[in-house]
Amino acid sequence: MLSNLYDFTPETERVSFEELREVDKWILARMRKCLDTATAAYEGFEFHRAYKAVYDFCNEDLSMYYLDMVKGRLYTFAPDSRPRRAAQTVIYEILDVLTRISAPILAFTADEIRRSMPSAGGSVHSLEWPDGRSEYLRNDSHPLEQAMELIPDIAKALEDKRVSGMIGSSFDAKIKLLTNDENRYKYLTGLGAQLNEIYKVSQVELVRTRGSAPASGKQGCGGELTVEVFKGDGVKCVRCWNYSPAVGINAEHPLLCENCVNAIGGIRVEKEKNAQG
Repeated sequence: MLSNLYDFTPETERVSFEELREVDKWILARMRKCLDTATAAYEGFEFHRAYKAVYDFCNEDLSMYYLDMVKGRLYTFAPDSRPRRAAQTVIYEILDVLTRISAPILAFTADEIRRSMPSAGGSVHSLEWPDGRSEYLRNDSHPLEQAMELIPDIAKALEDKRVSGMIGSSFDAKIKLLTNDENRYKYLTGLGAQLNEIYKVSQVELVRTRGSAPASGKQGCGGELTVEVFKGDGVKCVRCWNYSPAVGINAEHPLLCENCVNAIGGIRVEKEKNAQG
């Protein structure tokens, strides 16, 4: 997390809560839940509960999910793009809270992390306890939980195709989600291309079915939704490893997808701006 803040200045490059993606808001909600649990534990002198809250959040919510999902934004988007700055904003806000709530039990480590953060502001032990009133810590729940609940079923469907040799990385895949539930279909449709990032695949296609959801030869997800896995449409981009029908369209960069072509353009502009500055 620290290494991904090397070019981030919170005072000028922080993205507002409204500009964040849904997965960004989801991890902040999980951070708020961790904060509330740890605070209550410290107040009751139950230091083992505070430790477990921090450990579980870092090990599961951050490591297993969020940080893995946003790698594309952090490493392949243009440096100053809003989606990348959004991910950096979230990482900064989470580190800000984590260093404060871990300071009582990881006194030296928390302080070393804090001093390595951009705009650190001195020792973590001189800072106030986070009160949860930040615009980024609005609540401890988020509707993205419904999409996150599908990850184990989707991961199993992808693993089955990986074992069969159809795909290697999950980015080699396109998944089709079929549901006979109108509310679920509208909910998932509303997330749009963000589903690609959440499920770490190149493409996601949503299909509204009639009657019972198809199940024969497919990975079931509780009866209301079924997952089908296919090879990604188009050609693999050599830069971000996603499949896209747009690879090969740009004559100057025939091996790149449209997102990477745009990112390279942004990187070029950023370098010219820095050179002039």
